[in-house]
Amino acid sequence: MQTEAVTCAEQVVGRWQCRSLGGAVPRAVFSAVEASSLLPLPPTLFTLARWSTATVGPETRIKAGRTHCSVPGN
Repeated sequence: MQTEAVTCAEQVVGRWQCRSLGGAVPRAVFSAVEASSLLPLPPTLFTLARWSTATVGPETRIKAGRTHCSVPGN
């Protein structure tokens, strides 16, 4: 599915003339303007979540990082 999405983006959608780009083709605008601004991917993987165990206080709140969240009471 991902391969088909990339193929569609490159061969179909990326070749349409865009009114908002003054009739330019998005792929050409990307190559000419945006591609040079991209940074390389970081060498380490991105951490999506940090897991922890919390206890519910008397006022039915927990602390997640620096954020206090309400949780259902008993």
